[in-house]
Amino acid sequence: MKHETGDRVAKLVSSLSPAEKDVLFKHLSSSLPEWQSRSKLADLATELSTPDFSNDSAYNRKNYEMLETRILDTLLFDINLTRNGKQTSTINDLLNIRKDGLKMRVLQQRGLLHRAYQMAENIKQKAIRDEGYDEIIEALNFQLSMIGLQQDAAQFRELITQINHYEYCRFARRKSLALLYELKMKKFYGMEENLDLFVKDSIITLQRYSERIHCRTIEFISGYFIKEDLELEGNWHEAHYYMTRLFKKAEALPPDTPHFSFWELAYEQGRLCLKNGDHENGIFLLSKCIAKLPPEDLAHQKSVELTFASHYENGHFEEALRIAEDFAASHFYTYYLRENSRQKWNFMKSCTCFRMGDLVQSKAYLENTREFEKQNMLNNLQVRFLKIILAVESQNPDLADHYVEAMRKMVSRNQWLPSLKKNGLDAFYYALFKLRNSGYRLDELFSGSPEMITALRKANRKLNSSPEKPMISYWEWVQQYAPALQRKQPSTQQLR
Repeated sequence: MKHETGDRVAKLVSSLSPAEKDVLFKHLSSSLPEWQSRSKLADLATELSTPDFSNDSAYNRKNYEMLETRILDTLLFDINLTRNGKQTSTINDLLNIRKDGLKMRVLQQRGLLHRAYQMAENIKQKAIRDEGYDEIIEALNFQLSMIGLQQDAAQFRELITQINHYEYCRFARRKSLALLYELKMKKFYGMEENLDLFVKDSIITLQRYSERIHCRTIEFISGYFIKEDLELEGNWHEAHYYMTRLFKKAEALPPDTPHFSFWELAYEQGRLCLKNGDHENGIFLLSKCIAKLPPEDLAHQKSVELTFASHYENGHFEEALRIAEDFAASHFYTYYLRENSRQKWNFMKSCTCFRMGDLVQSKAYLENTREFEKQNMLNNLQVRFLKIILAVESQNPDLADHYVEAMRKMVSRNQWLPSLKKNGLDAFYYALFKLRNSGYRLDELFSGSPEMITALRKANRKLNSSPEKPMISYWEWVQQYAPALQRKQPSTQQLR
């Protein structure tokens, strides 16, 4: 726990500019008692700024937490909020509005009601510009509470009308953001069942909101769902074009909108570039996202996955493995990534090492994929198949026999499952079992079986066109050893 807290505070200290550190040290010194000449927290902040700092120092967790609190306090000082630096001016404007809300309450408590009422009006005007509906409603309710300052009933009724209007604006905006977050979760976790209906229903809901109010956030989210609808229809070029329009809409968004950041939008653009066959620009954008976004961001994680997949599909196995190993070396991967996700990466690295011819390392990664294997039937089949071909490549027929028999029993037990039926994998299983019976002599197995070649080619074409395409293709593997499959047959790229 101490080490985790220390790492967190060290990262916060490293984010401070020299001017912000100067304010911090002055603040720490000003709060010292007369008998103390040096702040222990200042010493800790100084040590955290050094590259060779160790968490095994004499400071305890309470020291780290106190320093973190002091740093956050100083970052809210006006001198830091008004300084041009790492924080953008728009974020500073938002923080200043919220500080003005506190000042408004202080003025009310001090009896300066007219000044407090005027400040509430100023807050309302600033918040309207930034679509800060929480601040608008708070200011309006504050003004409404000062009934004695209302000049007539008409002004009172006008405040009620405004509150009702902005309450609806807040509801519509929050609901729109909730739809956006739900879409992000569905895409990230592969929850694609009825996704097309969800997107179309959301577009109708967002259009209904837009007919009643003008809200830039809702307009942006509506555009994003339209882009998603184009993708689901397979119109990748139109979706890519629409994505460029979303960048312009994003520039007009208010500062506190928890929407996609610029680099999250760049991830979407990079993903669409890959879908449209623009590998170079797609990899460029995704690499920028990896560099600019923290590993905790979903767009960072998906950028790593897509970059890896693109290099893997194009045969750049060394680069794909480098991407995977760099991600595995991150603090997020070690301490926060779920175990089944780490094991998924182990399987992906195992496949990559196999394609590179490193059978020993491929086996080593594959040994730690148990949770990934149990996640679903497709994962189970992929792991089993890789174990079989590793045993064959390692010239261990007894082990290969064991794995093939285990797969045969598993397929027999689960042949009724939709996940086995929909991809038409029977041809692969049949060929695999016949391969075992032939003593793993691939060249002899297919030379006199044209019907098996036809069935395998058809099944491979179907599997390659599905989103559940395996990383290691049985068809590609047997083609290396079976001359009958290589003569007068379409290439793997043509089959895809």
